[in-house]
Amino acid sequence: MDNSRLKKFSVIATTIFLCVELVFFALIMFGPGNLTGIFEFSSIAIVFCFSLLFFAKVPIIILTEVALFFTMTADFFLEIVTPMMQAVAMTSFLLVQLCYFARLFIELKTKKWRIINLSIRAVAILIATLITILVLKDHFDYLSCVSIVYFVNLLLNIALAFAEFKVSPLFAFGLLLFLGCDVFIGLQAAAGVYLDIPTTSLLYQIIFMPFNIAWFCYLPSQVLIATSLVKIKCKSTTVLIEN
Repeated sequence: MDNSRLKKFSVIATTIFLCVELVFFALIMFGPGNLTGIFEFSSIAIVFCFSLLFFAKVPIIILTEVALFFTMTADFFLEIVTPMMQAVAMTSFLLVQLCYFARLFIELKTKKWRIINLSIRAVAILIATLITILVLKDHFDYLSCVSIVYFVNLLLNIALAFAEFKVSPLFAFGLLLFLGCDVFIGLQAAAGVYLDIPTTSLLYQIIFMPFNIAWFCYLPSQVLIATSLVKIKCKSTTVLIEN
């Protein structure tokens, strides 16, 4: 497919994709509650399928598609499987962030910055894990371990994505919304267990508002990450044609 045809295809495919996801977004937010899990998983499955439309033998594209596959896998164990398998899902989400780290790592221009990034990441994971062990003590388990490693990688990926913002702004904002989803889910889980939040406080009202605020952030995050591949695909095709 030549570059002009690819651009036309990209515009049409992306427009259809966004319209379909907008419908699913409305169903997740306002549809029947007994079907919410199916709507949520289906929307992420469509994100993964959309990403495959722009497959190319480019490491950044392949890594992102693998990450979206693991995202879909995680949501399968959270939304479809009953009872949900949180440990398996969090392992999948960790693999997602490792794939995104690899994508960002490839985009780093010098060996020096790659070494610095690896060093900071290793130290941050070690410190965060030790703090988690000290805080949770006997309650420290596999799920808490994989969750903290996942969260550290997500934070560092966001920092790196915004440091290289011009490379892919959609990807950077996608990761930021990913964080927004995790923050709300984490606050809901911690309220009354690790955090004493008064029921009359504004924070409590926001956390437990009758609105799926986690997916309000999560689905757009995945849509942005998937659509970030369109520009990369078009750019890689242009380079091949010129060569």
